[in-house]
Formats: sequence, C-alpha cells, structure tokens
Amino acid sequence: MTSDAFVFIGGGSGGHVFPGLAVAESIRQLHPLADVVFFCSDRPVDRQILEHAALQIPSMRWECCEHFARGGRLRRLLLGAWRLVANYRRLRRRLREIEPVAVVGLGAAASVAGCIAASNLKIPVILLESNTVPGRATTALSSRAMITFTGLPLLQNYLGEIHCDLESVGVPVRRVLADLLERPAGGSATVPRLLILGGSQGASRLNQLVTSVLEQGQQLPDHWEIVHQTGVGDLQAVRDFYEGRPWRVRVEPFLTAMDEELAAATLVISRAGAGALAELACARSVAILLPLMPSADQHQWHNADYYVSAGAARVVNEQSEDAVAVLTGTLTELVQSPEKRASLSAAMGTVARPHAARRVAEFLVDLAGGCLKKMPAAGSSAGERFP
Repeated sequence: MTSDAFVFIGGGSGGHVFPGLAVAESIRQLHPLADVVFFCSDRPVDRQILEHAALQIPSMRWECCEHFARGGRLRRLLLGAWRLVANYRRLRRRLREIEPVAVVGLGAAASVAGCIAASNLKIPVILLESNTVPGRATTALSSRAMITFTGLPLLQNYLGEIHCDLESVGVPVRRVLADLLERPAGGSATVPRLLILGGSQGASRLNQLVTSVLEQGQQLPDHWEIVHQTGVGDLQAVRDFYEGRPWRVRVEPFLTAMDEELAAATLVISRAGAGALAELACARSVAILLPLMPSADQHQWHNADYYVSAGAARVVNEQSEDAVAVLTGTLTELVQSPEKRASLSAAMGTVARPHAARRVAEFLVDLAGGCLKKMPAAGSSAGERFP
C-alpha cells in the first residue's frame, strides 16, 4: 500500500469533530500507511479534542483554519466574508500540497471554505451529517459532494435539500465506544453513579438546571457518586456548589475517557447532540436528555425525539417554566426504579449503530484504491458522480 492522505475539515464542537476522529481511526485500521489531516476551527474545544487525539492516532496532523467572527452583526458579516475568502485561499494551497484522496466535510462554518476549495480542485468531497435536521453547511455543500453519510434518519421534509447521494450509516463513534455494546449494561461502578454531561456548547444552562435539582438534596441518595462535566466557564462555580454536599463528586471541565465514564454510569443527564446520543446508545446508557434550546432548526429537540419515540430515553424541555420540577421528577423516578432503567437501557441498545465509522472508512479507502480519485467535470448528476 502506498501512503495516501485523507483530509477532514470542520469543527466548532465535539459533535462535529468526534465523528471525524472515529472515521480517521477506522481508516488507520484499514490502511495503516494513510496520513490523516484535520483542519478545524479555533475554538478551544477543537484544540483540546485534537491535541488529545493526536497522541493516539499515528500520522495524524491538525491545524486551525477557521476563525470565528465576534461582535455586532455587521462586523460579523464583514469579518466572516473576509475570513471565508482567506481560508479558501489558504486551504486551496494546502490541499494542493497534500494532494488528498478525499476531503471529508464535518459540518459547521469551519467546513465551508475547505470543501469549496476541494471541489474546485476536483478532489472528491464526502459529507458527514449526524443530525435529523441537516445543517446549513451540509445543504450548501451537498451539490459539490459525491455522497452524504447520514447519522440519525433525516426528517422527510429535509431530504429534498440534499443534492447528492445519501447513505444512512449511523453516527460514527470511536472504537472504544462502539465496543461498549458488547459489554454488560447497567454501569460497571461498584456504587451507583450519576454522569452529567454539559457538552461543549450550552453547558451553562444544563449546569444551572441540574444544580437547582440537586440543591433540594432529596432526589439522589447519599451513597450515589456524581461525575459532572461542566465546560470551562462553569468549572469553579460547580465545584463550589458541591462543597459540603453528601455525595462523592468529581467535577471536570472536559472528560477524555468517555468510554470509561459511560461504562461506569448508572444514569446520565446529557444534551442531545447526535454524536453524544450515538455514544449513549452504544453504552446502552439510561439517559435523561436536555436538548439545547435554541439550537439550529431545533435539531437537538428532533434528535431527542427520535430516541424518545424508540422508548430509549426521557426528555426535559429546558425552556419550560416547570423544567426544574420535571427534571426533578424524572430523576427521582429513574433513581428509584431499576426496572425502568433496565427498560430504557435495552431500548437504547436497539438504536445503536456501532459500525458507522468503519463503513465510511471503507468507502474512503476504496477511493484510495484507484476506483475514483477525481471527480468528473462540474455539471454531472449525482448519479454519475457516484454510480
């Protein structure tokens, strides 16, 4: 096998970066000589995730390319346009240097310039779309893509917005998380444990709701443990909240060994990003979901609804006036009922898709085999681009 390069472009949250890392890991398993390059956003979460991943994936490199514009609306528009052009030029130059087999768009604004550059250079573009509602980057770039691999089933009224072939594979998750499906469910810790996942976006509201519930002190027995991922901004405030409380608590801004955390959790409170949900499914976690409200096109609410409809999770609307009361009641019910936890866990396992990353990696490695390294001329139909 010769050395081939695969470029992943996008980011801004763990939900965008982690599926790409899962595919990159599978590529390395199938094609040990492959190079993997990530072009991500300049948000701290991207740096933190990729710095950790680079220690585990040989030949992986990463660079920041997208700089988020801040300030007033006009300033954001002007800076956004300028940075889009600057990133396009930079990434077009870098792609010419790397000569990748394919470019994988991970979604969000950080993926746009690079995927356009790849398309103009006739490099195959493959998109990953995890949510039930496709993101704006996916819909905008789909006409330039060979195929979009989808995670959760797309809502029917959005299918017409994707202008390339589609294949539903599930959300790619890393191997250590996919393997949780083969382990006994129910938590490996010797004492019951509540795992609270603030996520990389919207952590503050979740932290506020959860601490408001726990402040009452009656919903969680004293012998339970708590692991609380807070995000960076609320770290000290949440640590201060737990001072003097009866539980054994570990509070972290970011959890790196998520497979161990999920395996040990008896009950999880989480946002409803598609990547997080896919990991919960592989772990058969008992989950209370607090969809981020508002999220783009309410996609987290639609994601959660898919799991709730399957009987695999409970959901709480964080914007409702009685959000604290509903979360309190749901937490109390699941803490007190092993039977209900077992039912939710079994249903969660039925929606798991542990082989998604390998399927996408197989597609990409097939491209490296020479069956199709360059896209046909612009204007070809989706069917012609991918027979």
